[in-house]
Amino acid sequence: MGCVYVAFSLYMGFTQAGVDNSAHIGGFIAGALAAIGLPERFDRIDFRRFGRLRLTGTTVLFAVVVFCLWRFVLVSSGIPEA
Repeated sequence: MGCVYVAFSLYMGFTQAGVDNSAHIGGFIAGALAAIGLPERFDRIDFRRFGRLRLTGTTVLFAVVVFCLWRFVLVSSGIPEA
C-alpha cells in the first residue's frame, strides 16, 4: 500500500503545478530512516541488546539532519558563514 502512495505522490508532483517532488522524496527518505530506529515489535531481550545502539544511531541521524537543514537555511538566506 505504501508503494502506491509513493507512486501517486510522485505522479502528482510531475503533473500538477505547485507540488514539490523534493518534499515528497525528502519525506520518504526521512520516514525510511526514522523507521530504522524504531523496533518492529517490542521484545525485552532485543530492547536491552540493541536499545542503546538504536538510540545512538537515531541521535546521530537527527544531528546530521539538523546540521544539513541549518546549512541549507544559511545558504538559501545568503547569510555569510562565520
